[in-house]
Amino acid sequence: MYSKVIPISLFAILGVFQGCRFSKETAAKGSLFVPNNSVFPAPHLIVYKTKKNYSQFVPVILNAEKNTLVSYPSPADMQLEGKPILPILLRQKYWMDVKGINKNVAYLSIKIEDFIKLDSVPSTAYLMGKILEKDPLLEMCDCGIKENDGPNVEMNLNRLILDKKLKSTCVVIK
Repeated sequence: MYSKVIPISLFAILGVFQGCRFSKETAAKGSLFVPNNSVFPAPHLIVYKTKKNYSQFVPVILNAEKNTLVSYPSPADMQLEGKPILPILLRQKYWMDVKGINKNVAYLSIKIEDFIKLDSVPSTAYLMGKILEKDPLLEMCDCGIKENDGPNVEMNLNRLILDKKLKSTCVVIK
């Protein structure tokens, strides 16, 4: 009895992960990139445009009501070898995310270069008091699985932007 239940349960669990790994909507839009072949979800390539240039400021994630911090980085999360990790500027003031933002992103009034010098993460109350902009996004698109972006990702994204095909190729989030 148990010998049949375990394999069936294992296949059911793997099937759930398999279904989650690549959105049907992304596939229908003709994603720029190949679906992730692992059973673990991979980060997506997010392209966005903001009301102002917030690239030097620390991004945090708020809840849908924009009144509670859901996720925020530590100073170590925002640096690589002591240098700030910044989003990548694309054409026409679009940005390519490198840290994992979503539609509920907000920006602190703290610059990344100052934040990475901190010894520890400030309290959530302190961070909430430092929010510069709760609704910075003008546009946001999901362009597929990030791990499969290849060496020409910036060039490919810029081509989509210039050809006005970003929204028809990628999934529009906002």
